[in-house]
Amino acid sequence: MSLDGEPPLTLEPRDPRPTRPRVGRKALLGGVAIACVLGLGLGLAARPQLITDQARPPMQPAAANAPEGQLDVVMAEPAPAPPPPPGPPLVVSLIKKYQPTRLAS
Repeated sequence: MSLDGEPPLTLEPRDPRPTRPRVGRKALLGGVAIACVLGLGLGLAARPQLITDQARPPMQPAAANAPEGQLDVVMAEPAPAPPPPPGPPLVVSLIKKYQPTRLAS
């Protein structure tokens, strides 16, 4: 329906957005496979005892008289913080509920 013989308003189609190329299913599965292989390889490189049968001997504590050039690291637990001093007692006062009063008119 048009007024005074004018054509109806129409929307002109916009230029279509440029589409991004889609990643193919093969490329996606290839990336997942490469990630799995890299994770496995780096995990085995970080823990070589998983590959070899040789177990490391357990670590021995350092001797009491460490030779020159070695440090004996001793970690002590920090002392617990003392409790804060008691403050003044709290004063609790009862507050009377507000009750509206009528004004004499």
